[in-house]
Amino acid sequence: MIKKRMLIVGLVLMIGLASASFDVDDSSSVIEKNYYEGDFVRGVLNMSFSEQDNEDFTSNFKGGIDIVELLRGMSYNSSRDFICDPVNCESDYYVNSGTGSEIHGLNIGVKKVYGFQIKGGEITGIVNNGLKFNVNVTSPPICGDNQVFVDLFDDGTLDFYNTQSVSGGACIYEEKDFGCFDEDEVTGTVSIEGEPYCEKIKLRPAPGYRIGAVISGSSSGQLRFSIYSTDWDSALVYGTATNPLAAPWVEPWVDVDYSFTEDTEVFVCVDAPSGSEGKYSIRINEDSDEMCGVNVGEGTSDTEFEVDYEIFALPRPYGWLKEFEFNADSYAKLTKRKLIDDLEDYLETKYDNDCSGDDGCIIPFSILVRNSTTSPILHSPTLKYKKKSAGSPTIYQLFELSKRLPKVSSDYLLLDVEKMEFRVPDSDGGYNFKLKLDGRNVIEEEVDVDIGFVFNVAPRFAFIGRSTSFIASGSTGVNGSTWDFGDGSSVVYSNSNSAQHLYSEAGSYVIKTTLKKSSGATSTRRFRVIVGDAKTSANLTLTDYKSRILNIQSGINSLPEWARPSVETALNFNTMKAAVASKKNSFELLGTNAAESAYVEIVNSLMNLWVPYSVFVSASGELPALVGFNNLNVEHIKSISGEGAGVDSSEMRQSIADWMERNYELSVAFETISADGDLQTTELLKKYKIKITQKPNAEEDYSYLVINHPRSGIVAKSSASGLEETVSGDGAYVGIDYSSPLQEIEFLIVGADAPDVEALGAYVSPIVSALGVSELPIRPNWWEDEGGNFSWGKFLIGMLILLIVTLAAYILLQMWYKKHYENHLFKDPTHLYNLINFIYNSRRAGLKDSVIKSQLKERKWKGEQIDYAFKKIDGKRTGMWEIPLFKFVENRKVREEIEKKQGMPIDARFIKR
Repeated sequence: MIKKRMLIVGLVLMIGLASASFDVDDSSSVIEKNYYEGDFVRGVLNMSFSEQDNEDFTSNFKGGIDIVELLRGMSYNSSRDFICDPVNCESDYYVNSGTGSEIHGLNIGVKKVYGFQIKGGEITGIVNNGLKFNVNVTSPPICGDNQVFVDLFDDGTLDFYNTQSVSGGACIYEEKDFGCFDEDEVTGTVSIEGEPYCEKIKLRPAPGYRIGAVISGSSSGQLRFSIYSTDWDSALVYGTATNPLAAPWVEPWVDVDYSFTEDTEVFVCVDAPSGSEGKYSIRINEDSDEMCGVNVGEGTSDTEFEVDYEIFALPRPYGWLKEFEFNADSYAKLTKRKLIDDLEDYLETKYDNDCSGDDGCIIPFSILVRNSTTSPILHSPTLKYKKKSAGSPTIYQLFELSKRLPKVSSDYLLLDVEKMEFRVPDSDGGYNFKLKLDGRNVIEEEVDVDIGFVFNVAPRFAFIGRSTSFIASGSTGVNGSTWDFGDGSSVVYSNSNSAQHLYSEAGSYVIKTTLKKSSGATSTRRFRVIVGDAKTSANLTLTDYKSRILNIQSGINSLPEWARPSVETALNFNTMKAAVASKKNSFELLGTNAAESAYVEIVNSLMNLWVPYSVFVSASGELPALVGFNNLNVEHIKSISGEGAGVDSSEMRQSIADWMERNYELSVAFETISADGDLQTTELLKKYKIKITQKPNAEEDYSYLVINHPRSGIVAKSSASGLEETVSGDGAYVGIDYSSPLQEIEFLIVGADAPDVEALGAYVSPIVSALGVSELPIRPNWWEDEGGNFSWGKFLIGMLILLIVTLAAYILLQMWYKKHYENHLFKDPTHLYNLINFIYNSRRAGLKDSVIKSQLKERKWKGEQIDYAFKKIDGKRTGMWEIPLFKFVENRKVREEIEKKQGMPIDARFIKR
């Protein structure tokens, strides 16, 4: 049966309301249920679309893809299998409001999109220099961001920006960038000759650069400094320093005009022109883990870095920018293209020169003003075009534009869910996979993830065209295996732990191996394998790893300095670099006549190293601290205050939230730092910044910022953060003085299990007595009569009440203990009942309990979890001594969960043994 899911998107357009929808044929859509570590969710969807916005497929698992990218990835054709509006399947623009011929008050730092609108009939072209407009700004010289960007067509390619630098000026308050050179690791000097010495340096955006070197030598000569791109085309720019000072280790430099609009890696070089060879020397370093220098010129590969030179670069400031005109000349100066050609190509490609539609033809451009001491003004827009039926009309008005996604329509198509790349969680258990499109449910399915036992595969290198025997090791009792060698060949089935395979093409492949033990336990893992010539593969892998290490270092360097050591520790970065350097040294020592086996050993060793591609910020955001209201641990403030032991925790939690609402705004900005590896992305740590804003008329109480995480597990930005450990050791706090309140505190927590903002449980609170909560008083001498004499009647009644209360409390305590003990062992209750169901199935299959326990231990279940599950299915006591009032309820719950998973009544012989 086909279930109709309709998504209505209200768009206020001239044509009124437009509807969009997608349909899912539930009878022919399915999600597979069983997965191993690292798998993508697999399945097939049978869907149709009717003017559906090109949104992303999303889920509660990591991954996702938009509709058009998925369809194209499955080789569906945009004219045969589906239709886009517009036909190129790109985002389109529509007129949001008319703005006239002059726009005031462009917001500083906010990108705005405007455009010309041509309406009615067919056009034949643009008049030469027919598009132009003016921008009034007042932007003084600045080191940092370019003052203005204009992007014609809003396609991500900048078509105007300030290229003027301050004559004779440099950003001298910034540190010179020496690339990989370290002045503390100098190993010698070399004479500067006619061939350039170059150092790879990442230049930040600037209109020009000051480039130079630290040299020693004669005062009567010349040094030539230049910048090369990393593909070694001819020099992008160069300059000559004449007669540097005759002093040891001075810094001659030249200012060059060449602008970059984004961070760009280049080679900065120095050489001696004819007549100056040998007059100067430069310091070098030939013994470093990271080297970025080359002793060569044009036509050279950048893959062999064997030295570093003391060469530097420094950005120059942007010059004054006042009123400018965007026109054909300014466009050609920066893009080296003709404005009229690009405009006509755009209109022909996007609209086929037909502007008769309701929106006509729109020529968009975006503008971003980053710096101006006066309010920017956009004025005097002109577009003069050629019309087939009416000569050359001219437009003098701009419109503010908004972007809309392309719409997709199709009949029913089969969609491969695996190509959406939703990766399953990396821990054992059952999970509810929910797939959505544009916020609406598409399909939902319970899936099971089995991590399995650990093993390794060798070798990790294979020769092209030669059959190689791959062996899985590290686990005993294996009686079968399956091998997917990742090259499109058929899966290989083996009755042992090994298999043969021949690769016909060089490259990097991912082998997927599943082992099966005689006990019935299975495990699937993935391994990367290099295929090729042994020596070449060893060299290419070393080069690849060196590039990765440079990328990692660049990623680490982009982080705040205080956070870098923790990232390096989480990566084991120094050990990683040392291991790669050791293998590189071994490779270089082999010589020309080494046996292939020596190179194979190096490749295998390298493949066993974990060297990610990069380190990056995988998630970030900012949330109010009180999203973690339920995780506020009030015991911390009680121990800090030394009072409040008898105060109800829930009442106190609410009092803290109320007090914060009156006195402070508290938010937590966070970043997750991750490493992108061959087979998965690994979270390394989370970085937090707690922002504290004191409200007007705040109460004059000394208070405390409290964090629900052990101080020993927190790395603070500053040693003077003042963070202290709570008495219990599982929390941290810092005092806040009303007269000079703390404004923010930054710290990080290492590990993939670093808490999210909600679990962090951060709050600000004064001492307990300042919250206005009080402990419940205890009435003394309840056993005495009014005269103060001992009363047997009151005593016996009191003891009876005490006995009843004690029994009730014990029953509640046993229920609480069982619940929390169970939650401690199984964070997700589904895991417990999956385990119980496994025991039930194994017993039905005739396995003894001892064998079942052995299988579960191989699957990484802890002994405490296994014992608990066996007691649970057998109806035995699972915690403290019990008063079995509600035991039948527990036993019924176990029976119902097993029946739910079996889909039929259960055999009672295999439970409650």
